[in-house]
Amino acid sequence: MKRTLTKSRYKLALECPTKLFYTGKRDYFNAKSHDPFLAALAEGGFQVGELAKVMHPEGHDITTLNADEALAETEHHLENDECTLFEAAIAYEQCFIRIDILKKRVTRSGVTHFDLIEVKSKSHDPEDPNKSFLTKQGKLRKSIAPYLHDVTFQKWVLRKAFPDARISTYLMLADTSRECDVDGLNQMFKVHKDERGRTCVQAKENISQGDIGRAILSTFKVDSICDDIIAGEHGSFAPYSSFAERVKALSEAYFKDIKIPAKISSVCKDCEFRCTPEELITGQRSGLEECFSEARGLSISQIRQPTLLNLWNNRKINQQLEAGLIFLSDFTEDDFELQVNEMAALTTQERQYLQVKAAKESSEALYVDRKSLREEMLEWTYPYHCIDFETMMAALPFNAGMRPYEGVAFQFSHHTIDASGKVTHANQFLETRPGRFPNFEFLRVLKKGLDQDDGTVFCYSPHENTFLNHIRKQLCERSDSGSPESDHEALVGFIDSLTRRREPTQNTSLLGPRVMVDLWVLIKKYYFDPRCAGSNSIKAILPSLLYRSHFLQEKYSKPIYGAPSDTKDAISSLNFTNHTWVRFDEDDQLVNPYRSLPKVFAGEDHAAKAEGFDSLLKDGAGAMTAYARLQFEEIDDDVRDAVNQALLRYCELDTLAMVMLIEGLKDLCSH
Repeated sequence: MKRTLTKSRYKLALECPTKLFYTGKRDYFNAKSHDPFLAALAEGGFQVGELAKVMHPEGHDITTLNADEALAETEHHLENDECTLFEAAIAYEQCFIRIDILKKRVTRSGVTHFDLIEVKSKSHDPEDPNKSFLTKQGKLRKSIAPYLHDVTFQKWVLRKAFPDARISTYLMLADTSRECDVDGLNQMFKVHKDERGRTCVQAKENISQGDIGRAILSTFKVDSICDDIIAGEHGSFAPYSSFAERVKALSEAYFKDIKIPAKISSVCKDCEFRCTPEELITGQRSGLEECFSEARGLSISQIRQPTLLNLWNNRKINQQLEAGLIFLSDFTEDDFELQVNEMAALTTQERQYLQVKAAKESSEALYVDRKSLREEMLEWTYPYHCIDFETMMAALPFNAGMRPYEGVAFQFSHHTIDASGKVTHANQFLETRPGRFPNFEFLRVLKKGLDQDDGTVFCYSPHENTFLNHIRKQLCERSDSGSPESDHEALVGFIDSLTRRREPTQNTSLLGPRVMVDLWVLIKKYYFDPRCAGSNSIKAILPSLLYRSHFLQEKYSKPIYGAPSDTKDAISSLNFTNHTWVRFDEDDQLVNPYRSLPKVFAGEDHAAKAEGFDSLLKDGAGAMTAYARLQFEEIDDDVRDAVNQALLRYCELDTLAMVMLIEGLKDLCSH
């Protein structure tokens, strides 16, 4: 079939019409193209889609990926007065859509009526006025806007294809106001290979509506919003005069493979067609660089200088572009609202200025507020405890009484540092067995490890605080339903001792007596390294401190991690043996420890068994996807065991990284 504007390409063009030229071309790097199936699996999109089909048992699934075959099959079924189709194919001029659920009926008066239902894995609470589709000002809520534009495009194409039909348009979403009333719903939809070898999610054999219990997906009629979008009530069509003209221009540009000139803006910051230096070496092209070059008349070598897109937490990109700023070297001190700061902590403006100053001067000068860090450290109590969680939000509930997108805490790691400086990998938890809801056992194991003393507990980012409060809510809801955990009070008290939270009736945060110290906050306040390129991620800060601290280099350049206890300076580990964390490559550059993690499988077995897991176990999002695969795929036991071990190693490095941060900061503050 000819090149057509699909709903996914239309959404892409709304982000940036120039992306239509880059998408689908192998020579352009695309950060979102590596495996969209795995991303959708982790987000629950496929499971929600299959659940929607079970809710419409009369439906016929049009499975062919061939567009012409899908159009012919759809046309055949639409010859009937009534039908329900999944993935119905509809074409109009150079537009082509696949509708998640299309229901047709012909009224007694002979009028054709379509129900167009777009199924999304996004959660929605119809009882929460703060999560309605429109803001109080009548604008599209940002979080739902892409889905509303998506279904509007589909309605427009369907209306053009069937101008005499009446159309009702719906979003079907995961309804977080509804509790599931069956156990094991999330295990009713598993990953399989179809007869053509394609990976897909399928419902269990002979599943019925009775098996899925009360519907946790709800349909929300959005016709009025769609019509307002088409009428221009929710944004300009510029440079086009109407919705129809915009669709025509976008579809023709894609059909003829014409690049629509780029408009450089804040949207570019998150562009997926953006290469790293390593990817450029492999011959991949960077769409973002080409856009900058063409829009501003600059050479590619010029574009590879640090730009305003690299500036940390920069929310003024559009105004800066209008003022003629592009490169960090274009900025001056006058571009920042620097004031006499009575507080020791760096402000956003000050961090940005430090980044710009380093770029202008080609400097790697480190900023450390040693005095403030020392004062913070005086409040810490040995032994120190470093904890890190791996979690996901499960689209489909594990058990009866749970709602869509309740959090699942499937893993933690726990390191300690005692007063003598001894580092110990003290504790860990991992539960990946399919269908096991781990949260309360996770909490018990964590409590047992931290209750040994009153030492300071550290995290990195607010995630651990947020998730402990989420588990607290789950505990309280279970108690309110009449099925409390036997140790309910002890578990809630433990959470309250570590966290900060805001009760609905309180105007201030409630702080636990042992509230966690967030190292991420301390880094933002007191530490800036130009080598991190503005990032405060632990995966950027760890190499920075390893580079800056001779103490860390000396200690971790030896194979002492996981060495036998009788080895001099040995550090205990639950998952590593004689590991060396500080290494240098052939160019004498420090290797990021996260890149030195062992592969899931070693030697000859690797190529045959890795099955894409190595590419996942690089960050928290990848760990979540690996967990989703272990939940929903049929995986051989030896592969499952190897992936579990890799997850344990990855999470252990996260808490060891926190240990190194503390040690490195103490080392820098001692000078």
